[in-house]
Amino acid sequence: MERTARGAALIGAMVLVACGHDEPTFNPPGGEAGTSGGNEGGSSAGTGGAAGTAGNAGAGNAGAPPAVPVWGIDCGRPAVAVTSPRWAGFQRGITLGNRLDAPSEGAWGPVLQEGDFDVAAESGFDHIRLPVRFDAHAETDAPYTVDESFLVGRVDWAVEEALDRGLNIILDFHNYEALHTSVDEQRERFLAIWQQIAEHYADAPDDVAFELLNEPNTDLTPSVWNPLASDVLEIIRQSNPDRTVLIDATEASNAAQLGSLEIPDDPNVVATFHFYEPSLFVFQGQEWIGPAWGTTGVVFPGPPPDPVDPIAAVAAEDWAAQWFEDYNTLPIEENPGGPRAIFDHFEYVEAFVEQTGIPVYMGEFYAMDGSDLESRATWVRLVREECERRQIGWAVWEDGTSGYLFDHVSGEWSEPLLDALTSPMSEASGEPCAG
Repeated sequence: MERTARGAALIGAMVLVACGHDEPTFNPPGGEAGTSGGNEGGSSAGTGGAAGTAGNAGAGNAGAPPAVPVWGIDCGRPAVAVTSPRWAGFQRGITLGNRLDAPSEGAWGPVLQEGDFDVAAESGFDHIRLPVRFDAHAETDAPYTVDESFLVGRVDWAVEEALDRGLNIILDFHNYEALHTSVDEQRERFLAIWQQIAEHYADAPDDVAFELLNEPNTDLTPSVWNPLASDVLEIIRQSNPDRTVLIDATEASNAAQLGSLEIPDDPNVVATFHFYEPSLFVFQGQEWIGPAWGTTGVVFPGPPPDPVDPIAAVAAEDWAAQWFEDYNTLPIEENPGGPRAIFDHFEYVEAFVEQTGIPVYMGEFYAMDGSDLESRATWVRLVREECERRQIGWAVWEDGTSGYLFDHVSGEWSEPLLDALTSPMSEASGEPCAG
């Protein structure tokens, strides 16, 4: 997620277009595969050992359970047509946002601390996705030197904190705003920064993965992003020939754009997407996005027990006005604020896996704190289960402000959310939709 004016515009644009079982497994190279907790909640990372086999193995066929309800809500949950090759050791994670990806650490509230890693490890997660604004700590003129004190003092520290607790970690290049809008001017700097990062971590264990760029968007269309991503990957491979590298879909890591990715022929690449739909539920009350998102009281799933009266600003946005009309009136099976909004999105993911056999990963999802806790927990559980039914590893967004999962002082979780993230998969009941 990008907490910027550009990020807000992207969320607005996106609304207009808008995990574990058996083999195959995608094992991080050079290490024994981690054991995922899958449907039982919690998993442990693989950390070293005999060389593992990696590769874009063929996609698994439908070995997932049949349609299953979420807390008694069974709305024609579709059968899984294809499962992703499992990315071992990266099945259940937390994205620690608004920390090292802020303009300066602490500017957006939270500061990265030991307790963040303790909470993840003690709660049964197997990895951390760490957004880092590397460009804020690099010179603007060639050779674009990255500040060694930041790289060692904060990023290395975070890597060590994760690995010491048996957590794998993804280093995600986050919030490089200038690159999205001035690609030609920033291209050389982007490549130079990645060369330094790659060389710095050349000897790091395979439990450390790289994510090239968070949510490529704006000027980073597929025709621009694909060759740029290929060039960055080539630079990384000079010093890290086997490290797992994640490549985001365009339009802000939109699953609908996975099919436009041109993944190089590389056995250690994972495609990644984010999920924040339906956005008028997920981002309700988040006025930094835009006036249309100012309405609160939106529950999940729709329709609501009593119609929600949107704020006056919604009338100026035809798409939002129509969404609320449908949300208030349509039955749960057809409701834009119901499970269908989630199920339909995963069809894009299945199509990509079926076509390519490339592992996929969901690096962000969460319903922000403007919604009621029960709705958030229901939504979180449903999205997480749709991942796990397809063997897709995931990381839930946590930013300490509007995306709040646990107390940053005591480490105490919101129990409904922890349960939604780690409890066993729902059992099929065969009950019809109830709304």
